[in-house]
Amino acid sequence: MRYLFLSLALMTVLFFGFQLVGINAEDLVWEGFEGTLDDWVSATWENVGQVELSFDSENVSEGKRSLKVVMKEEAIDWKNKVVFSKEDYINLAEADMVMDVFSPASTGIAVAVGFDAGSGWTYYESIQKTMKGGWNKDVTFNLGATNFKCRASDWKYTQALADREDIRRVHILVYRPSRMTEQIVYIDNIRFK
Repeated sequence: MRYLFLSLALMTVLFFGFQLVGINAEDLVWEGFEGTLDDWVSATWENVGQVELSFDSENVSEGKRSLKVVMKEEAIDWKNKVVFSKEDYINLAEADMVMDVFSPASTGIAVAVGFDAGSGWTYYESIQKTMKGGWNKDVTFNLGATNFKCRASDWKYTQALADREDIRRVHILVYRPSRMTEQIVYIDNIRFK
């Protein structure tokens, strides 16, 4: 019994110590879409389209469910993306972001990630990654790269993601070609490496 108590105490210290110093695990699943969607909200920015989020159990890369992303209106040149976000206070100073994306469309869909970072909640957005039809496993965003855009870079992809140790919100952006009507993609297994 004493060994069990000591083991539980050690695991508790290791778990909470890990949470305080940031993400250093080899492959930490941040969102597997096995819980609820309560924390995910669609952006209400002027330049984004309507999106409907739900769970799906057919197009899954890990676990039992994935996130079904339904883009509900026709894409036009200046409104060719949907954005949904989750608020979370995380330290990504030593991590990259990885996810799995299933695209029923054969071409044209691209995914990017965005972050609100630091006490000023400064927005940074990664370059877009083009998806092929079917599963796109291990889509990786290098969070240490200098190819993010933000207001300070005049929205050019030339900045580093500042305040990586103080991320406040994570955004997923799905881009699609102009004139594409209702489209669906599935996202699963969002993790930090």
